[in-house]
Parts: sequence; structure tokens; C-alpha cells
Amino acid sequence: MNGRRFLVVLGGVILFSNLVVAQSAPQTALDFEFSVMAWERMRDVGYAQIKTEARSKPRPVAADFEILPLRISSQGRSDLYRYEGPAPVRLVATSGEGDALRATRMIGAITDQRIPRQAMLMLGPAADDALTVTVLDDSPAAFPGQHVRVVNLAEEPIQGTIDGQTFRVDTTRATLAPRRVGENARIGVAFERQGRPIVVFDQSLRVGAEERVMLVFLPPFREGADVRVRVVRDQVFEPAEP
Repeated sequence: MNGRRFLVVLGGVILFSNLVVAQSAPQTALDFEFSVMAWERMRDVGYAQIKTEARSKPRPVAADFEILPLRISSQGRSDLYRYEGPAPVRLVATSGEGDALRATRMIGAITDQRIPRQAMLMLGPAADDALTVTVLDDSPAAFPGQHVRVVNLAEEPIQGTIDGQTFRVDTTRATLAPRRVGENARIGVAFERQGRPIVVFDQSLRVGAEERVMLVFLPPFREGADVRVRVVRDQVFEPAEP
């Protein structure tokens, strides 16, 4: 799974407790580690984690979950978190701190049950104060060192070259499979406007043997402006000890 995007848009305020109680069938159990990235400043976001003593329940209710905060930075990946519980994974707006932390409404969910054991969640804004969630396989096998990954969140097709290899990423998928590159990778990327290519990235990037680079393309700040690009340098994901 190179990249899958999920979205739950909820109009108004829907309390988390109402959503959980509404479940009518047993849910698939998930167990994975993840970190989070976002491109806008995000505060007061958390996720619902089922309590250990309730994990054997086929139909959990609101009291069986606790809300855990996510510390999200717009400058890089977050700390490492772990999710163990039923699908879908629910992201919530929160209020309060510590023991008083609570969910005020649900703002996004990962509905797919094929989440990799080591994942990166990329969060972006959507309509009605909801979130888009793009799930990336962050394992060393899927994203090794000295590789470049293209992530297209711009809602515009993009195309270009990575060390002479051409690629295209349209709006139906979020990412291009990581490409192995040399120590100095030459990368050029453009999007189309009225049938004309607009270059938004044309650089050589130095990529170390254990380093990974993501080129993340984002929607323009305003209509008619160019697609934005962020270069994210990262090391190979190290899973937590069992």
C-alpha cells in the first residue's frame, strides 16, 4: 500500500459517545504503530483508544474508550504512537488536559482495515472542519534509506523526473512508490495549468544512505496560485521494542 486517503466529514457536532454506541456489529481488531505529520498548525487533536480490559468485547461502548492526545508539528513527524483496537480508527477534536481530556466531536477516521504495522498518517484540512487522512507504509521494506517518495496532496495531477526516471501521480492516488536515487538526486516536478506545464520543483537533493526524502505537494494557498511543495528529510523508521 503506497498511500491511501480516507475522509469522514461530519456536519455540526457529533459526539464520540453517540458514534460508538451506534455500532451494531463486531469490529476488526487493529494493532499498529504510527507517527503523524500535518502541513497546517493543528491543536487539540486526539484519537480514541480502546481500554485494555475492553479489547475482548465484540461491541464496545463509549465507556470502553479513552481519548489520547496527538502532539502534531508542522515541521516534521510526531512522536511514535500505538493503536490497538477496533476499526475504524477515530480522530477527534479534544478539550481539556490530562485526566480531563475529552472528545468533543469526530473529525476524521481511517476506515480501511489494511493499515500497515508501521504507518505514517498525513493529516490535511477538508470541508466542515474535518480532516483528510493519508496512510503511508513507513516500514524500512516499503520506504528504505536513499529513496525518494512523492506524496501528492495537491488535488492536481503532477509529473516529473527523478534521476532521469519519469513519473506521474494523478488525483486518484496519493503517492508514488519510493524510488532509489543516487547520492545527489536530480528531481523536476510540474503540474498542468490550461494545458501548460508549470514547474514547481527543479533541484538536486543530497540523499544519504540511511536518509529518506519525501516531496509533499500541497494545494495552493489561493485559487490560481502554484501548487506548494515541502521537502521532508527523515531517517528510516525505527519501530518500538516489543
